[in-house]
Parts: sequence; structure tokens; C-alpha cells
Amino acid sequence: MINAFVRKLCWLIPALLCCAVAIFFGKDINFDAVNYHGYVAFALFEGRLNTDFFPAGPQSYLNPVGYIPFYLLTLLFDDIGVSIGLALIHSACIYGLIFLTRELICRHTHREAYFLAIILSMLTTVFWQVVGSTFIDAHVGALVLFGLVYLIRWCKDLESSPGNKNISVSAFLFGFACGLKLTAIIYAVGAGIIAFVLLALYRNQWKQFILFVLVGVGSFMLVEGWWAYFVYQRTGNPFFPYFNHIFASPLYPAVSITNTRFIPEGLMEGLLLPLRAAMPLPWLYQELRSPDIRLFVIFALMIGGMVFFRHKLKSSFSGMVAICFFVISYIFWLITSGNGRYAVALFLMVGVLIAWALVQLCRQSLAKNILLGLVFLQFTIFYVGGNFRWSDQTFSDDWFGYEIPEKLLKEPALYLTLHKNSFSFLASKVHPLSAFANLSGQLALPLSGELQTYLTDAEDKVSGRVRFVESAMLEPAGVITDKDLPTIDGYQLRSRLIYVMNSRFSRFGYEVDKTDCVFISQGINPAEMNSKILFSCGLKKNLKTLESFNKNVSSVDIVFNAIEAKCFGLFDPRVSFTEKYGDLWRRDYTGSEVMMYLSAGSVWLSFSDRIGVLRLGAFDELVNGVEGVKCDNDLVRVSNDL
Repeated sequence: MINAFVRKLCWLIPALLCCAVAIFFGKDINFDAVNYHGYVAFALFEGRLNTDFFPAGPQSYLNPVGYIPFYLLTLLFDDIGVSIGLALIHSACIYGLIFLTRELICRHTHREAYFLAIILSMLTTVFWQVVGSTFIDAHVGALVLFGLVYLIRWCKDLESSPGNKNISVSAFLFGFACGLKLTAIIYAVGAGIIAFVLLALYRNQWKQFILFVLVGVGSFMLVEGWWAYFVYQRTGNPFFPYFNHIFASPLYPAVSITNTRFIPEGLMEGLLLPLRAAMPLPWLYQELRSPDIRLFVIFALMIGGMVFFRHKLKSSFSGMVAICFFVISYIFWLITSGNGRYAVALFLMVGVLIAWALVQLCRQSLAKNILLGLVFLQFTIFYVGGNFRWSDQTFSDDWFGYEIPEKLLKEPALYLTLHKNSFSFLASKVHPLSAFANLSGQLALPLSGELQTYLTDAEDKVSGRVRFVESAMLEPAGVITDKDLPTIDGYQLRSRLIYVMNSRFSRFGYEVDKTDCVFISQGINPAEMNSKILFSCGLKKNLKTLESFNKNVSSVDIVFNAIEAKCFGLFDPRVSFTEKYGDLWRRDYTGSEVMMYLSAGSVWLSFSDRIGVLRLGAFDELVNGVEGVKCDNDLVRVSNDL
């Protein structure tokens, strides 16, 4: 009786562990949380699809279902409660991991290997970075792990004419994961290929395979179908703005958008990733340092085992299914994104696969000792070399912690943002009749068609009150004499920033009203390194700025368009629009994270994940032709700079 009670208590350990880790590392006010995590579910419940225009950039129209828990938690609890609630959801990954380990390793005959497999699997920063945060990648990871568990259970019963329950549950979970986040398609492909081979080819059971496909598609449509329909009605593209080269929504050019920053640039770089992953390098398979020796170990074991001990590995059919699923999903992950967050399930199951391979290939005592050594080694590089938060902050009463000025609470306005981070979380905090539009953040929008109509109508609805939100740049108040600019705790808004914002809004015919600026702060001293202060100023119509912009941009467009056409492989999406940033002209390409700009008489390229900049040539020479431009990008990646 006591033993049964203790065993039940043990099942609480994963949930308690995730809660403890979430509190220990603090809340993560990362870029995506501010940009769209705090907006999309709010927009769903408040019906903002027709009120706002591109409010959170290209992520504005992503499926909001996965973010509903975060939204509801913020309504009910303070930020510690929110973090604990999210951590409890994320702990489902560990429970899925435990069930997966049970399917591959017998906990009675290989007790030590069983527990060491679970511990080794959990030693990945990719998982702990998102625990208690607003990212939904752990939601998806849990569905994938349980989907794999049911797929393996079905495979175990293949020879005894299994029913449809396990295969249907597996298909449902994989389809649900894809509905929550389209990046989970890598797992659906892995599961689909296994089901096709075992059902259609091996057993000629096409009906069961069709059932698997139909259940998976039905589950996907249950989560994504209705939302895709609403987005299609609004934009003409169910996945707007992605895949617009197929659906051709009139709201954006008919081009594709693919984020390529973590995708290996060649076969050799892809093959070397498991080895390089052991080093504490940023921008390798995500922005943060996530050293992991386990990837190299599992591929070494797979290759060595298949070459020298193939018969031993093949003796465990369920293990081979898990290995095939891992390899297929891993390959598709590399060629589609290479982003570690999208592969939470893969990084969690690595330890289990290592333990399974060692159990098959080695004596029990040797397998245990190797696993102990790997646990010690991985924990060391995991804790010493890894990062666990993108932007950690201490807990407060509100998740985002920004204090909204009274003016923004009382007066509705049309908020225009030009930052890569749209700050769309503010939509739920300012006057409820306000509207938001991100005109030029991650994607620059053309001032034509529906956007022009939207700006006119939205401005009328708020009695002509138009504002913008931007990150503040401050300097000591005594340095600046412009009395119109606001101050905060002895610091004043930098006048140069107003000049830059005027140049940026000239493309839309606005200028800044610097007498109508307020700060949106987190109550943190501006002198502190982690202080993130926003500011909002009113905008006034000034069509002369638009005329001046159009007059001066034409020659720049000629050069930029020619370079785009010649070096199209460097730019994703392949079309962008020229903007003015103070004294320079520039275009941003969010997919390849490239910036092309004209400065100091020359045209340059800069890459977010590269060291240095690339000079394409003098502008005066490029006006006459871009034949001499070299399209080779030989800048060193940040992750290659040891």
C-alpha cells in the first residue's frame, strides 16, 4: 500500500521539476512574446482579424489555439502563476518521454539503463529554454512524443493483426501537432513514411493506411481548418503571408518566405552538425548556446551498429521504428528550418535512443557505465555552456510588466509600428477601440491597395489620432536642450531618434509630433542594462514628406532592384521595398535575415548571423549597371567563429 502511494507521488516529480525550473530561471520576455505570443489569442477572442492590419508582422495570422492557455493564464494569475501554469503544460513532454522509454527499454531487466535514459534525455537546453515560457514548441513536442508512443505500440502488435485504436490515436496526435504549429510537419512526414512502408508496402493494408491519413488530416483540420478559412476570407491566403507564391494574396507580393538562418549551407555542414553541436556556439541551431554531445553519440552508435552489429539492432523492431522516425524527422528538420526549438521532441528522445542502442549492443554493466559517463559529460556541458533564457526578467504583477500611460488608456488611436518587433501585446492594454498595423517590421508593406484604404478608414474611426510605438533611445537629460522631448528618471529621449522616425514615416506621408510623446516603461531604472523602455508619439499627416520620399527613392530602387535580380539567391523573400532610415536607404529580407543598404556612397549587405558586412560597390557606379557585383557570400557565420 505504501509502495503504491510512493509510486503515485513519483509521477508528480516531472511536473514539480518543470515548475521549479520555470521559477528558478525566471520569466522569459523574449522577442516573440512581445511580438505576437501576447497578441494572437487576444485577437481571436476579441475578433481583431478585421480590426488590425498585419499587427504582429508575418506572425499575425498564425493559428492562435496553442497560445490560448497563456492568454487565459494572464487573465487569472500573476506572472508566477502564469509561469507555473505553462510549466505544468510543458511537463507533458517528460511524461511522454517516460512512456516512450517504457516502450523501448524494459525497466525490470534493464532498470539502471531505463532511469539513466530518462535523465540523459532531459539534459537538453532546447527543452528547458522553453519550460515556463510563452513558446508553444513544448506543447507540440508532447503531442509528438505521445504520437510516437502509440505508433510504436501499434507496430509491436503488427504480427497479431492489431486493431485501429493505436494507429488512429497516433495519427490524431500528429495531425493535432501540425495544426498547432505547421513546423511539426517534419514529424508527420516521419510517421507517415513509417505507416506507408509497414501498412501499404509490407502488409498491403491500404485501408489502414488511408485511415491513418484521414485521421491525421481530420485532426489537422480540426485545429487549423477553421482558422485557415477565416484568414483566407480576410487575406485571400489561408496561411498568409506564407506560401503567397501559391495563393497570391493581393495584400503582399506573390513570393515565398522561408527562414534560412539555421539551415545548413551544404551537405558537409549538415553532416558535421552533430559534431559541432557539442561545442557551446551561438547561432548554430538556434540563437542561444545549446551544447549537446548526444547528437554525435547517437549517430556514431547508429552508423557503427548498422555496420558491425546490424543483427542486434534489428532484433528490436520497436527500437528500429523509433530510430527511423528520428532519422527521417531529423533530415526534414534540417532542410526545412534547422531551428532547435522546432525539434524539441527530437532532442528529448535522443537520450532514450542512445540507451536503447547501448542495451542492444553492450553487456548490461557496460551499457550502464557508458550511460553514467554520458550523463556526467552532458550535464557538465549542458549546465556550464548552455543558455536557458532569451530575455530573462524577474517576476512582477504582470507578465510583460509595462506601465501604460493614462493618455493611451483613455484615447483610442491607430498605432503604426515600423520595428521588427511589432509590440502587438499592447493591443490588449491600450484603449480597446484602438487599432494596430505593423507597416514595416519584418516585412515592408507597399503603400497601395487595401493598405491605403485601411489606413484612411482606421484613421477616421479614431478621429484622426495616429501614433507609433518604438524602442526608446535615451541619454542624460542635461545633454539635450530640446524641451519638447519627454524625460524619465533623469534621462531624455534622443532627438536623433525623432529624426530617424520622421525619415521612416515619410514613406507613408506622416511626420512625428514630438510634443505628444509618452514613455511605456517597466518601472526599471533606464541606467540598468536590462531596462526595456518603449515610447509612443503622435503622427501628423504631411504629404510633402511622401512626395520627397518618392522623388529620391527612384534611383535607389533601380540599383536595389537590379541587385535583387542578379543575386536572387541571397534574398528571401525575393522582393522588398526601399525605406529611409535617417541618412541611409535600406531593404530588409526577413527570411534570409539580410539587410541591403546604401550608406556613405556605397551599397552594402549585412547578415544577422554573419561577422562583418559585404560591400557590393559604389552607388554611382552601380547606377550604370550591376555586372561587377559578386553574389558570393563569403562572410563567416557567427557559429563558425571560434
